[in-house]
Amino acid sequence: MYKPTVAYEYRVGSHMYEGTVLFFGFDKYYTERGGRKRIDAYPAGRNVEVFYDPLDPSRSVLEPGGTMRTWVVVVAGAAILFLVELALLFH
Repeated sequence: MYKPTVAYEYRVGSHMYEGTVLFFGFDKYYTERGGRKRIDAYPAGRNVEVFYDPLDPSRSVLEPGGTMRTWVVVVAGAAILFLVELALLFH
């Protein structure tokens, strides 16, 4: 499994912060190519928009929201739980 990683710095007011969170959710890839594809948009030295929690600016992410992979896993998990509940109900 491969996990794409990035490191970035950002300023909020007069404070500097560092972050490493690319996106929330399942962040591992089966191939190196898949992981690299995710970080190709963030070459070293490029200015990027950082999203941070206004109540805790040390918490940040580059790509807010859930990814398609995350939603697929959540929906698949919910479907499995539903089927297990049905099986237990009619057992």
